[in-house]
Amino acid sequence: MRKFEENMRALGLEARAARSGREVAERCDVLITATAARGRQRVVERGWLKPGTHVNAVGGDAPGKTELDPRILLEAKVVVELLEQALVEGEVQNVGRDAVYAELWEIVSGLKPGRVSESELTVFDSIGIAVEDWAALTYLYEVAAKRGAGLEVDLLPSPPHPKNLFALLR
Repeated sequence: MRKFEENMRALGLEARAARSGREVAERCDVLITATAARGRQRVVERGWLKPGTHVNAVGGDAPGKTELDPRILLEAKVVVELLEQALVEGEVQNVGRDAVYAELWEIVSGLKPGRVSESELTVFDSIGIAVEDWAALTYLYEVAAKRGAGLEVDLLPSPPHPKNLFALLR
């Protein structure tokens, strides 16, 4: 953590290591979970969150891997990127389809309202979907191309025997 604090200070940002996850959760308005915890963990407990907290849950990104106390999801307005994927890989794999309020596009398009009161607990169960990666990479490529930055690299191999991909490992 000290190295992280030093790196943030070098960028003009304030960072301070907390004694515990509870200390952080009880004090913040927006909490982002992105740990390397394995399996079904409870990195954040429901009782630690004050009314109106928003949680960006990023770390539950594989089947069987979660970070939040399931009670958080059952009490919060939960938004996911893609429901079918979130049920397999996201935090909602612990609580099921009925705990999900909306997919992100429904909020962004105005089909469903987002937060309706300052005391509402909200969760964005972010597992990442390919279209988001594609959009971000397309944007970065366009910016780099306009600035003449970067180096174009051919990432597609040309194996001598295209039907034998194991030949690439030699």
